[in-house]
Formats: sequence, C-alpha cells, structure tokens
Amino acid sequence: MTSAYGSSLAPLVLGMVVLFPVALVGMFAGISKLLAAIGGWGRVAERYRARAPVSGHRFAMQSGQMGLVNYRNTLTITVTPEGLHIAILPLFRIGHPPLFIPWTAMHNGRRKRLFWWQLVAFDIGEPRLATLAVPAALFEGRALPT
Repeated sequence: MTSAYGSSLAPLVLGMVVLFPVALVGMFAGISKLLAAIGGWGRVAERYRARAPVSGHRFAMQSGQMGLVNYRNTLTITVTPEGLHIAILPLFRIGHPPLFIPWTAMHNGRRKRLFWWQLVAFDIGEPRLATLAVPAALFEGRALPT
C-alpha cells in the first residue's frame, strides 16, 4: 500500500500489528499490579507469601474481596488445619503471588452479607495489613477469627 505521498504503509501496519499486542499485555500487567497494590495483596504477600503447595479442602472458582478489590470467581482457596492458602487464576496472577495465611494471623472475624452472598471478613496481620472477605462456607465448623 502506498499513500498519496508515495511512502509505504506496510511498516506502519506491521508496527501496529506487533506493538498493539505488546502494549495490551503491558497494560494488562500494569492494571493487575495496580489492583494488587490497591487491595493490599502485595502487602500481605510480603509477610504471608505461600512457599510450598498445600493439601486440604480445596474450593476452586471462588469470589472474595481484599481491600477495595473484588476477585470474582478467580480464587482457589484451600482450607488446611494451619490456615488458608489463596491463589488467583494464573491469567491474573501478575502481582498476585499465592498466599498462605495462618489462622493465628486472622483477626476481627465478622459475618457479612453482600447481596445474596454470605461472607466472612477478617483482618490479616497485626498490625492490619489488609481486610479479606471470603465465602462463609469456608468457615463451616470453624470459629471465626477473634
């Protein structure tokens, strides 16, 4: 293709085809890291980053909220005798390493209702690093964090 000025548009089109996906991935990564910072996932990961896989009762495709950020159907939460292992789907994991939050690090547990969802919200860490709300079903048969 050539324009009225005789220059070829091929380099421009090729540049757009190559640069657009790179820019899109970069923007997606930036937004993911920003959400991790806004919600507190990054602060929590500094202290409670998961170091090893865990075994326990696993709940996939769960929703939750950390700080102001909602994670709808993107969390895998594993309940163990020692605490909660929380991971986000790999597609959204940039800035969100898996977490392992011991029961002893959960404080001020309270039941909460968001529309028709029953949640348990609690503070993480002392002093509080973030607040996490997860489905109440994860706490069946277990006392709320005090």
